Amino acid sequence: MTLKRAGLHLAFSFASRLTSATPAFQPPTSLCFHRHLHSPVLALPSPSLVANKSDIKQWGLAMAVLRPEDAEASAPQGFTAGVWCWDVFIKQCTTQYMGVGVAALGTKLTSYLGRDFTGWSFQPTGEKWTANVGAPYGPVRPAFEQNDVLSVEVDMTKGTLAFYKNHHYLGVAFKGIHRSAVVAQHGVFPAVTCYRTGDEMQLLGLRNGVIEDSFADDRVSWRQTWRNGTRHGYGVIRMRDGSVQHSAWRQGVREPLTVVEQAGVWTVKWESANGWVRASANQIREYFGKERVLSPQECVAALQAAEMGEISAVPSREHRCEVTGEGLLSPAALFTLSPTHCAAGIVLSPDLSTATCTTNNRCMVLGSRCFTEGRHYWEVAVNDCDFGTVFIGVAARLAGSSHQCWRDYGFVNNRTFQDHATECYYGVQYSRGDVIGVLLDLDVGELSFFKMGKEFYYSHHNVLSLGVAAHHLRGREQHAHTPLYPSFGFKRAGDSISVRPVAVEEEGEETSWWRRLLFVQGAMRAVETGGPEILPDWMKGEILNRFEALYKRNRIRVEVHGKIGVVLDTDASAFDSVPGGKRLVFGQVLSDQNGWKMVLGTQFGRVWYMADNGADFWYFSDDELKQQSAGERPSEASEAEANEASGRLDWAAVLSPVLLRKLKHKALEVCESAGLPFSCLSLRQQGRIVCEELSEAEKGVGICFLQLLNEHGSRAIPFLPLEDEGGVDASSFAGFIKQGGSVVNQGVNVRSEENVRNEDRLHHITSSHPLSLFSRQKDLFLFTTKKRVLVASLDLLSFFTASADLFERPFSIPEIKVNRVMAQRAVLASPEDAVQKSVFAQLVKGLEVLPIAHFRRDFCHAEDAGQKRAFFVRLIGEGVYDSGGPYREIIGTAAGVEAVSVLGLAKLTANCDNGLTRDEEYVVADFRTDSKRGEFYRYEYYWGLLIGLALRGSVSLPLPLSPLVLKMLCGEKVGVEDLRKCEEAFLSLCTKWEEVVSAFGSIREVVEVLPVEEERKKELLLGVGELERDEWCVRMMECMVEKKRNDAWRVVSGVHAIVPAALLALFSPEEMHALLCGSDRMEASDLRRIAEYADGVRESDVTVQRFWRVVAQLTRKERSLLLQFVCARSRLPAPPAPPISFKIVLVEAGDDALPQSQTCFSILKLPRYSSDEVMRRRLVYAINSATTMELDVQLHDAEGWE
Repeated sequence: MTLKRAGLHLAFSFASRLTSATPAFQPPTSLCFHRHLHSPVLALPSPSLVANKSDIKQWGLAMAVLRPEDAEASAPQGFTAGVWCWDVFIKQCTTQYMGVGVAALGTKLTSYLGRDFTGWSFQPTGEKWTANVGAPYGPVRPAFEQNDVLSVEVDMTKGTLAFYKNHHYLGVAFKGIHRSAVVAQHGVFPAVTCYRTGDEMQLLGLRNGVIEDSFADDRVSWRQTWRNGTRHGYGVIRMRDGSVQHSAWRQGVREPLTVVEQAGVWTVKWESANGWVRASANQIREYFGKERVLSPQECVAALQAAEMGEISAVPSREHRCEVTGEGLLSPAALFTLSPTHCAAGIVLSPDLSTATCTTNNRCMVLGSRCFTEGRHYWEVAVNDCDFGTVFIGVAARLAGSSHQCWRDYGFVNNRTFQDHATECYYGVQYSRGDVIGVLLDLDVGELSFFKMGKEFYYSHHNVLSLGVAAHHLRGREQHAHTPLYPSFGFKRAGDSISVRPVAVEEEGEETSWWRRLLFVQGAMRAVETGGPEILPDWMKGEILNRFEALYKRNRIRVEVHGKIGVVLDTDASAFDSVPGGKRLVFGQVLSDQNGWKMVLGTQFGRVWYMADNGADFWYFSDDELKQQSAGERPSEASEAEANEASGRLDWAAVLSPVLLRKLKHKALEVCESAGLPFSCLSLRQQGRIVCEELSEAEKGVGICFLQLLNEHGSRAIPFLPLEDEGGVDASSFAGFIKQGGSVVNQGVNVRSEENVRNEDRLHHITSSHPLSLFSRQKDLFLFTTKKRVLVASLDLLSFFTASADLFERPFSIPEIKVNRVMAQRAVLASPEDAVQKSVFAQLVKGLEVLPIAHFRRDFCHAEDAGQKRAFFVRLIGEGVYDSGGPYREIIGTAAGVEAVSVLGLAKLTANCDNGLTRDEEYVVADFRTDSKRGEFYRYEYYWGLLIGLALRGSVSLPLPLSPLVLKMLCGEKVGVEDLRKCEEAFLSLCTKWEEVVSAFGSIREVVEVLPVEEERKKELLLGVGELERDEWCVRMMECMVEKKRNDAWRVVSGVHAIVPAALLALFSPEEMHALLCGSDRMEASDLRRIAEYADGVRESDVTVQRFWRVVAQLTRKERSLLLQFVCARSRLPAPPAPPISFKIVLVEAGDDALPQSQTCFSILKLPRYSSDEVMRRRLVYAINSATTMELDVQLHDAEGWE
C-alpha cells in the first residue's frame, strides 16, 4: 500500500494492490443425505430417501452431502464453485407443503426450507422461498406433485439457483446466494423439506449421460452430455429463430468454439471478449489440433467424438485488483493491541489494530489500556474465524504469562460465555464479517455484549443487545482491585479480529451508585419542602454545570446502550465538519427499509441518531449516510425567541413543587410535539416551553434539574424502598362531606411555599421516611424512566437457562393448544357454552397445571423478534407458527376481550351505564350471588395472571380499568375522586341525603339497595343514631370502596404474582393505564414509524406511497384493525418498548386480489393496486374479515379444523 498523509491533518490518500484467492473445490461423487443434518421428524430409510414418519404434522428439513464419506462429517464441504445439477424424485406427496432447493450449514432443521436467510426452496404452492418471504415462481399451484422429477441447478460462479420440472426449465429463481459469509466458507448443500406424515422424496443423484431439456425462452431445447452433475461433453441447443448451436462443454463451462447451423448455412464461431465472431482458420486448427482447417460439418463430428477427460478439482484461484481512495484517521479508539502482552502465535498489524492468529493452539492478546472504574464501550470486527475459535472479553494481566490460553471473562463464537473455569450458553452466534460491541461497566461490575446488524427476525435498530453476560466482576476477591484489559483469544490459524476506531466511555467510580442515590433523595426532599438550602453545593454545582456546559450551548446528553453518556453537538456548524453531514440538521427524520431515525448531533466524527423506538441512540455508518437521498439541508423548525437563558436565578422558584411540575408538564408537551426524548431538550426548544412564573434561566436550570433527576433515578430507584400497601384515604371522604360535595385536592401531596413554614422544614425532612417520600414525589420521574427500571428489574428477576440450539424450543417452555374456531362458534350457542369453550378457559386449563413461578420466565425465541413469552401457542385448526404473533393474539383475546365480553369478569362503571361519561371504564364484576362464583373467582385470579403476562411481554390490552382498580395495582390509597369516577350517583346520594331518604321512605330502604356487603349493611343500620350524619356518610362511602376493593383483590393478586407489587408502585394510575393499555389513538404516522420494507421495496415506491395515503384516510378503529391484522396487536405499547415489526412486501397481483398477512412474522403482502380507492376497499375488507391465521402454512386440514 502507498500511503500519503496530508500535512499535519488526519486525512490521507492511499493506493493498494489487493490479491484474494478462492479455495480449491473437490468435485462431487455421489449425493446422499447426511445422517445427522435432518429434522427428528424425518427418517432416512436409505441414503438417498427421506420420509416424514412423524405422528404429528410438522415441518422438517434434510440436507444432503456431495460425497458418501461426508455423511457423518461435522463440517462437510458443499458446492463452492462451478455449475452443478441433480435430480429429485417426488415419491409421495400428500400436501402442497414440501420443497426442494439448497441450504447452508446452520439452517434451522425443524422448520421449512426458505424460512431463514441460509435456505432457498421451490414449493408446490408455486412460490420460491428464502428469508421467510415467498414470491411467485414456476407453474401455478400445484407447481409439482407426486411422481414429478425436479432438477436443481446451482451456479456458484454467478450465485444463481434454477429449477427444472420433468426436464422443462423454469428459469432462475434466486440470485446472489453466494454472498452469504457461511456460503462462501462452506458452500451450499442439496436440501429438501416436507410437512405431512407420509411425504417422501428421493435423490436420483447427480445428472449423468445425455439429457434433453425444454425451454420457454429464446431456446427451444438443449440436448447435453452430463457427467457427475455438470455439463461435460457435446451439446446441441435449438433456438426459436430456427438456428442450432453445436458446442462442447467442460466442467460446466462452454468451450470457445461453436458451430451454428441456420437455414442450411453452417458457420463456425469463436467467443471473444467482444462476443461471438467468425472463427479464423488458425483458431479452428489450434482448437482441434489439426494441420488443416475442418469444415463446419467436420467440426461438429469432432465435437461429438471429443474425449473430455475426467472431472477434476477446481484449483484455488487468485484475484488481483487495485484500490485507491482517501481516508480519515480517527482518534476515537480507546486502546490499541499490546505487542508486549501478545502470544507468540499472533501477528499484529503495523497500526496495532488487527490481530491474526498463525497457530492452531489457544492464544491471547491484550489491549494496551486497563480499566479500573467507569463505563467503557468498544467494538471488534471479526475478520475470520471458525466455529468456537474466537474469544472476546476482558482479562487481568498476569506477570510472566505467555498468554497461551483463554482466561477470565470472554464471549466465544459458539454461543458460550466463559467466566474463568465455568461456561454457559449466551447470546447468539457470530462469525466472519460480524461486529461485536463490548460494554464494561465497572461501576456496577457488569460485562455486556452487542452484535451489529440484523439478527434473525429482529427489526429496525441495527444494534442487537445480547444482555449482561457477567455480573459482580468486582465481587471476586482476586479482582476486587485488579485492572481489567480488553482481551482477544484465538485457537485456529487464520483467525483474525480488528479493533474498530469507534468507542465511548464515561468516567465513574466504584461508589457512583451511592452518589446517584444521594442526589435523588436530596432532590425529592428539596422539592417537597421547596427549600433550596436542602441542596448541598455539589448538587447545585452538578445542575449548573449541566446548564452552562450543555444546555446553553445546544448540546445534549444521550445514553448509549442505556449505560454510557455521550454528549452531542446539535449546531449546524457541527454537522458541516462531518463527512455527509452538510445536508443534515437536528431533528431531521431519515428513513430506510429498516424504519426511521431522527438526526440528533455529532460526536467522534459521526452523525448520531435516535432509533424509532425512542430509546436507542447510535451513529450512522458511512454507507447509511450515502444511501440517503442527496438534497439541500432542510431549514430548522422555527423556535420562539430564546437566544440566551438569562434573567434571575432563584433556587426557591426552581424547586417550587407547583412550578416544577408545571414546567415538566409543559416541557413534555414540547417533547411530544417534536418527537424528542426529554433528555434532548436544550436552549433550542426553551422558547416553546411556556411557564410565565419562571425566568429563562430558571426554566433552563429546572429542566436540567429534571434531566439529572431522571438520569440518576434510572439507577437509584431500585435502591429506594417503594410503598405498596395501598388502602383507603378516609380523609378525602371527610373533606368531601365538609366541602358539601366538592372534591378536595387528591393525589400527589403538593405543598406550596405558603403551606410550609420555614421553622418546620428541618423537622419535616428529618422525619420523612424514604418510603413515603418517593410515593409523594414519584411524579417528578418520567414514565420512560420508570418503565426502564421496571423492564430492567423484570429482566434481572427472570431466570432462564439458554439451550445449545438457538432455534430449538426448550422442553421447559410448554405449548398450550387453543382452538379459536371452536371458541368463536361457541359464542353463537349458549352463554355457558361460550364461557366453557372460550380462549380464556382453554388457556386456564393449560396454565393451572403449572407452578406460578413458571410464568415469571421471560423466554425469547430466536425467531420471536424480541417478544417475551411464558409459553408457546398452537392454534388448532389454523396453519400458524408461533413466532410471537399468536402469543400476543391469545393474551390480548383472553385478557382484553373475552374477560369482558364473554366471561363478564369486568363490567362498566355506574357512570358509564348512566351515560355520565363518554370514556369506557371497567371495574371488576361482583359474583357473590352467582351459583358458580367459585369458578369465576378462580377465573379472576387467572385473569390477573394474564394481565401480568401482558405487562411482562409488552402486550397492550384494550382494557381501560377504572382509577380505583389501577390504584390497587399501584399500591396507592383510594379516595373520593376515584369513587366519583365510578359512582357519581352514589356520591350525590351523600350530599342530598334528606331528599333521598324522603324518596325511599326510610334509611333502611336506602341501605338495602346499596351495593355493599350484607355485614356492612348491618353495621350501617346499627350506626344510625349513634354517629353524626357526616360521619355516617363517610362510613357508607368507605363501605362502598371496600366492596369494590374486595371485588378486585383476586385480580390484583394475580397481577402481583407475575409482576412484583413494589415495581408497579413506581407508577401513577394514569401511567399504569398507559403501561397496560398502550395508545388507542393510532395515527398513520405511528404505523409509518414502525414500518420497514422488504428487499427491493423503497418508501418512495408508488404503491407504498398509495398505501400510506390510504392508511391516513382510515378511521382510528380501522388502523387498529390493520395493526391487529399484520402484527396481532390492536394497540402500540407505550414507549420505550421493544421494536415492533410492520414489514411491507409488494406482490404482483391484480386489483381483485386481497392483501395478505403473515401475522406470526408481522408481514403485510400488498398487491400493486391501480388506485387509492381500490386499495382502500380491498384493505378494509381484509382487515374486517380475517378471523384466523392461516397464511403461514395455509393448512385447512390441520388438527381440529373439522
